[in-house]
Amino acid sequence: MNSNQDQIRIRPARASELPKLAELVQGRLPDLMKPNAAIPPDSIRKRLAALLPDEALLLAIDNRKLSGMAALDLDHAKLLAMYLDPKQARADTARQLIGRIEDTARAYGIQRLNCTV
Repeated sequence: MNSNQDQIRIRPARASELPKLAELVQGRLPDLMKPNAAIPPDSIRKRLAALLPDEALLLAIDNRKLSGMAALDLDHAKLLAMYLDPKQARADTARQLIGRIEDTARAYGIQRLNCTV
């Protein structure tokens, strides 16, 4: 039997996933981009796409289902957003996502991240 850690996989988002992620952001994370919840999905998709080359948009996948996501702004050393699916996420999903965000930041020479709660 696999352990919980083996079943949760943290990985960079793929371009093919952007439409679905943009819908998630629009519906559940309206303040990820700005306080305007009326941002069209295409605009959100473009903003998320800008995070792909640096692998700054990470997904937590648990049993082939999205259980969380995190976005990192490397230019401003800031955790933009983090989302956990309350029905899918495990107790250590957040810890694993934050760990990978920290690893990504360190790889770009960032020693300290900012986050607004």
